[in-house]
Amino acid sequence: MNRPSENRAPILGQVLFQESEIKYRVVQLAEEINADFCTKNPFVMVGVLKGASFFTADLARHITSPLKLSFVTVSSYGQLTVSTSGPRLLQALDFNPEGCDVLLVEDLIDTGKTLNFLHDMLLERGASSVESCVLLDLKKDISYRHYIPKYIGFETDANWVSGYGIDCKEMYRNVPSIHRIENI
Repeated sequence: MNRPSENRAPILGQVLFQESEIKYRVVQLAEEINADFCTKNPFVMVGVLKGASFFTADLARHITSPLKLSFVTVSSYGQLTVSTSGPRLLQALDFNPEGCDVLLVEDLIDTGKTLNFLHDMLLERGASSVESCVLLDLKKDISYRHYIPKYIGFETDANWVSGYGIDCKEMYRNVPSIHRIENI
């Protein structure tokens, strides 16, 4: 893929998932997580900033088990449309994962490098268990997937999306539905 034009703003295209669909699916995911984590009290929900911020907050509101909430910032793409290097932790963990059951919450999964990086790092630092929940699976059939999340909100074949916390060039996070991006 090429770098996006610095002078051209991304254009929101087709709506892939309406706000009402997202809200409904978040509740369903929370129910699955509640069933699986009911004996893991409390557990730590770790949202990956910035893209998963809306999803993490909405999901946490529907979790009935006691939980601790944390966030991490990881960089893979920056302002580019292709990954330039492996994932890097930009913000230190604000909790000690030793002995904790952790649920990673991510906006989307493509290759899985970011989730794989976080999963391995948390286990190396002593977490008892690490599972993950992603809102969007962008390429379900790719053979080079590095990580498979336990909970998946939606699957799509769209390469570039934005809305509901997910950005394109730091734009459109505030859009309540998820759209295909047309001019990348």
